[in-house]
Amino acid sequence: MARIFVSYATPDRPVANEVSSWLRAAGHEPFLDDDLRDGISLGEDWEQRLYSELRRADAVIGVVTSSFVASN
Repeated sequence: MARIFVSYATPDRPVANEVSSWLRAAGHEPFLDDDLRDGISLGEDWEQRLYSELRRADAVIGVVTSSFVASN
């Protein structure tokens, strides 16, 4: 099982959720920032959490679309 950070632009959230579901079904542990189970909580230091999750990740998957390319 791998810990996988899923990076995406907000408009692509439905696609990121689908990718996350595929990964979870394959036995992996995906991280999505807005996941209700283990995403970033309201009031949490989001930047610190993102960097923490990136350090823990075995892999990063980018949902690369025109929205992703245009985002910061």
